Formats: sequence, structure tokens, C-alpha cells
Amino acid sequence: MGPLMLIAFGTGGIKPCVSAHGADQYLPTQEKQRENFFAMFYFSINSGALFANIFMPTIKDYVSCFGSQCYTLAFGIPTIVFLVALIVFFAGKKYYRIVPPMGAFLPLKAVKVMGYAFLKCVRASDVERSQAGGWKKWLSFAENEYGRSFVEEVRMFGSVVVVIAPFILCWMIHDQYSSEWIYQFGHMDRKIGGYEVSTEVNGAINTLLVITLLPILVNFVYPNMPRLTSLRKMGLGYFLIIISFVVAGFLDYRVEELYDAAPYLEQDGILTDEKDCSTCVSGVWQIPQFFLLTLGEVMVYATGLNFVYHEVGTQMKAMSMSFWLITISLGSLAIVSVEESLVYAGIHGPIKYFVYSGLGSVGLVIFVVLAQFWFVSIDEQEGDLLD
Repeated sequence: MGPLMLIAFGTGGIKPCVSAHGADQYLPTQEKQRENFFAMFYFSINSGALFANIFMPTIKDYVSCFGSQCYTLAFGIPTIVFLVALIVFFAGKKYYRIVPPMGAFLPLKAVKVMGYAFLKCVRASDVERSQAGGWKKWLSFAENEYGRSFVEEVRMFGSVVVVIAPFILCWMIHDQYSSEWIYQFGHMDRKIGGYEVSTEVNGAINTLLVITLLPILVNFVYPNMPRLTSLRKMGLGYFLIIISFVVAGFLDYRVEELYDAAPYLEQDGILTDEKDCSTCVSGVWQIPQFFLLTLGEVMVYATGLNFVYHEVGTQMKAMSMSFWLITISLGSLAIVSVEESLVYAGIHGPIKYFVYSGLGSVGLVIFVVLAQFWFVSIDEQEGDLLD
């Protein structure tokens, strides 16, 4: 539990800040370069994950330490790599553009702004409320106390949080590939070209496709589709993730049919619990669903990073990044509740995929509706502040 807690604290500190810090290196006029940075940032993450997913399990299984599997070396190599990366990062400190902290705990300050503005708006007369712009501009009641600039940043941040909230259901679906699809793969013929693919290597398909599709989208697809805005990319990616689970659900009908018909293996004339999956559906048939899932993931995640950074004020960028990551965490937590409900209802197999797809579709519809009302960008808001 201790190491997991350290990983959680470390991840919570580095993830929202490292991407925001990288984006801070670009000037406001370098929007295209900043978008490419987020793409390369995501590319780098998955390149490291691909290395870990393929080589660490291999080292663990084929290298012996202290008379057993070599977990020491499998964990030791990433530790050394982390240390080298940390040294390189600190070595370049003098070249970084560092945005100084604002001297306040922003989440608490933002909550105070909202609480103060709400109470002032409730207590205001109808005339005062109307002069301030009504409930639509209720945050403006805090401008005299906290300053117009910060109140506007709180409003922009709140708008971003509302728009990205439906992605909780998107990540709830997406994260199932590392469990449900691995389970599905376990009921398939895992031999491809005479080589038996392990579940760990199978899980690396997603990562391999990310580093393949990301450069293609950034360098060839997006430049030729100027009408494909950030929100449209995210919506299309969300849709593709849902479709990938629909495809997986239909495939699962055939997978379970052939797996149930497969004979059990014998050992010393005694039947074992393992089945002979040589007559099962080939694991290759998972590639189409992995392709759709990964294509959607690339369009959602990398674009989402840029969106939540660009659409908020200077003080809220790291905080906005953290809330984008929180949608992923909440999606994983949502799985627990949904799984308990599915078990209680006796839902399993292919129907389970369709239930998740249906829940995700609800989130997609909500996102599309919210996106229709998204019309104010950070550039327009900064112009308003200068007026």
C-alpha cells in the first residue's frame, strides 16, 4: 500500500503540472506549436508505456533473480530511467520559462469566489440582479471583492469543467479495454504465426497504435480538415470509443460460442481447467476494435489537454489540467458502481458491452448539447477584460 500511495501522490503532482509547464514554454501566438507539443507529449508517454509493456514482462519471466522471477530487475530498470530523466529535467531548468505561483491556494480561492457571489446574488434586489446581468452573470457579484480578472478566470474554468464532465462516462468505457478485452482475449486463440501472445503484450496493442496514429493525425489529417475544431475532434473520438465497444460486443458472441465448445486440456490423462483454444476465434480479430478505440483515444486525450489549457486563464491552467485528469479517475471509479449493478442484475457477456456503450452514448449526447453552447474562447474573454 505504501508504494501505491507514493505513486498516487507523485502522479497527482506531476501529471497536471508537467503538461501545463511544457505548454507555458510557447508564446500566445504559437498556438500551432503548442498543439503539436501536446501531441508529442502524449506520444512520449505512450512510447515509454510501450517499452514497459513489452520488455518488462519479458524480463520478469525470462530472467531469474534469487531463484524466482526477476521482479527486482523489472522494477529496477524503470527506476533508473526515472532517475536519469529527473537529472536531465533539472539540468535544463535555466532554459525554462517558469510561470511563478500566484501565492494562493486556487481551488479554495475559487470556492470562496463562488460562495461569495452566490450569497450576494441571492441577497440582491431584483433591480441589482438585473443590472448585473441576472443569474447568468451571478459571478460578477464577486468582482468588487476578488477583482474582475480572477472572477472571469473562475467563470472560464467553471465552463470548461461543465463541458468536459461528460467524458467521465467516456473514460469509464475506455478503461474497460484493459480488463474486459483482456478477459475476452483469454477466451481466444492466442497463437499468432506460431507464437503465443501473452495478455501483457496484447495490452500493448493500444499503445503501439497510439504512437502510430498520432503522427498521422497531427501531420496529415488535422491540417487538411480545418473545420475539425477541438470540440469536434473530442466528440468524434468519443463516438469512436463507443463504436469500438459495440464491435467488441458483437465479436464476443462468437468468441464465447467457440470457447464454450472448445475441449478441456488433458494432463497425465486428467482433464484440467484450461481449454484448448486452437479452435477458438483468433486473437487477431481484436485488432479492429483496438484500432477504433485508439483512434478515438488519440482524438480525445491529446486534444482535450490542449482544450483545457487554452480555454482558461493564466492562473487556472494547471488546475484545469488536473480536472481533465480527474474525469479519467472518476471514470475508473464509475466502473466499480456499474459492475456491482451488472452483477446484481445478472448481466454479463456481450450484453455487458452494449450496456457500457449505452451509458457512454448518454454522456456523448450530453457533451454534444453542451458543446453547442460553447461559444466563448479565451481569446475573446481576454479581449473583454481589456475593454
